[in-house]
Amino acid sequence: MTLRQAFTALTVIRTAKLSFPDKLQRECEKIRLAFPGADSVPSQALDELIADLQTRLEHWNWDGIHQGDIDTIARCVFAGKGNAPEKVIHFLCNEASASTRPSFLGTIAEAYLESWNPDNPLTKFMAGCLIKRSTHLPGRWQKLFQFLPECLELQDGPTKLAQRMLGESNPYRWLQDNGMVAPHGPGFMQFTFKHYLDSLPAITTQNRLQSLILWLSPSKDQVLSGDPAQLSLEKLLSPWHRQNPDPSFKDSLIREVLRLYGNPRKDHQEIWQRVSTPSRGVVMRWLAGKSVEAFMSIVSEVEDSHMWEPRRAFWMALHEQGYVDEAWVALPPDGEKIARRKAAQTGDQSYLGFGRQIAKGNRKNTSLLIMKFGEKIVVEGSHNYRVHIFRPQMTNRPELYQTDYNAEAMTLPNYHPDTHRHDSGWQTNVKRAIL
Repeated sequence: MTLRQAFTALTVIRTAKLSFPDKLQRECEKIRLAFPGADSVPSQALDELIADLQTRLEHWNWDGIHQGDIDTIARCVFAGKGNAPEKVIHFLCNEASASTRPSFLGTIAEAYLESWNPDNPLTKFMAGCLIKRSTHLPGRWQKLFQFLPECLELQDGPTKLAQRMLGESNPYRWLQDNGMVAPHGPGFMQFTFKHYLDSLPAITTQNRLQSLILWLSPSKDQVLSGDPAQLSLEKLLSPWHRQNPDPSFKDSLIREVLRLYGNPRKDHQEIWQRVSTPSRGVVMRWLAGKSVEAFMSIVSEVEDSHMWEPRRAFWMALHEQGYVDEAWVALPPDGEKIARRKAAQTGDQSYLGFGRQIAKGNRKNTSLLIMKFGEKIVVEGSHNYRVHIFRPQMTNRPELYQTDYNAEAMTLPNYHPDTHRHDSGWQTNVKRAIL
């Protein structure tokens, strides 16, 4: 007896009364969302399954057929995958209309939510089947459609469910508690989330911010990506294109954005490059202020000088007046250690936004603050570094967000007209040269 024959001879366990615990279902969905496509059937294998089913239909020969194969074909075909002939589609539709087998109907429910589109005839067909065969559905699907009946409404379902979500402080958890295993899933939930986001008031309060953050990252190892992430960042940042929130809210917002999607100057470019220039500019502008503050805090420990407070006040005033478009910091080894320590102590990730200052000799301990004012790059530095103003086309002009900088290599000659010592009245001279 072969192993297959031995398994076939075993008493079949009827699974209608069995169901996966909700927590297990959610963990499976998290894996599926973290590795999209990992559970999909390769196109060649799907084509072979469909061709085999077509042959069986033509000869009406069902010897050796496995219910799991039928379930796989149905899930893929109803979700719009594969190239099934009309005869196979007709057979699957008849099965869906008449089946009492929970596992088969469960695959129809999965395909329905995944591929939901009000203009797709198959979506309408699947909704009808799920309503008519509801008593035969697996327990988790019965729970979902009982508590969230909007999922089976073809026209206004996403809109209605989105309106219910607006009343919840944690809509992601609320959906899960009511049977929606994958609130971040495609199809129906993508339609729903778009309506939800459009209906949300402007994110201008801590409560609204926290609610959306809980949606974007319901757990520490789960962060929304793709189009929904880009739309969410637009929602978070668009109110601040031409104004600033109060400092407390701004700190909370920038902290959460950096935690989830990193620094737009160097992280997750697959998301940030899709965010509009004005919204991305909000983060750049706020991070510029953070860079100035971080630089002043770090160099004050590295170099004890009464001059740092006037410099901090000068550059922060220009930032607050909207003149500093972007800013970046380059630190020597001692400065890096201080930055990492301050990040660990405060939880402020903006301390970690820096490049390395790699010059040797007299400039080995110099820290640099590199700022963008329109087309000009302005460099402030520690250890008696003159303010340098680099105009376009200058050969040794530094660019922002590089990994390494050499303070010695970019230093202009003494008395160069585009450099300014921190002598009496330096602020007036620098401001005139920059603006």
